[in-house]
Amino acid sequence: MLSHNTSLSRRRFLKTANNIPTNKQPSVAAVNDTIDPYEGEWTFATANHLLRRTTFGANFKDIQKVVDAGLEATINNLFKIDPISAEPINYYLPTDSVAIGESWVNKELDRTIDELRISRERSFISWSNNQIYTSSLTILEKLSLFWQNHFALESVFDSRATYDYHEIIRTHALGNFKQLIKDITIDPAMLLFLNGASNNVFSPNENFSRELL
Repeated sequence: MLSHNTSLSRRRFLKTANNIPTNKQPSVAAVNDTIDPYEGEWTFATANHLLRRTTFGANFKDIQKVVDAGLEATINNLFKIDPISAEPINYYLPTDSVAIGESWVNKELDRTIDELRISRERSFISWSNNQIYTSSLTILEKLSLFWQNHFALESVFDSRATYDYHEIIRTHALGNFKQLIKDITIDPAMLLFLNGASNNVFSPNENFSRELL
């Protein structure tokens, strides 16, 4: 079992993970810093395996590029964070409070207009998918989806809250897990989805704490 003082390095783990037999699950001990670095061949097959696990849609040229770059450089590049593209925009709805082509992220949503809510939800989905389609060979997108699955919530009252929730995930996906927990705990979307807004000392609501644990 790992102690609380065990240091876990994502970069080090990725450099050693290729040495784990594919028919076995790595033990807990396999992720600590006492394991020897991977010293096997860095081939097209191993590069393809690494990119398939850490990125989306690597093609032949991408794989060959990282083979030529070497394992060390590839690991470093996987942890580079691409700048976030422009905010989601109003693509097509004339009745939105923002003009077509402008961002709605800081604009109030009139929840009585169903077409407006649907328009912004679709806009956010398009923006989110675009992050994946246009990203470089970075692990950020895979980790962001991993944490979204872990701290899952459905679409909530306001698309702005959904956007802010995903921004928290993306900001901390490669960062400090403790800070991620703190920010998610008080995130408006999560407070509403798992009833934290109604949680108080006189009437505790266990939904978020139970899901977290």
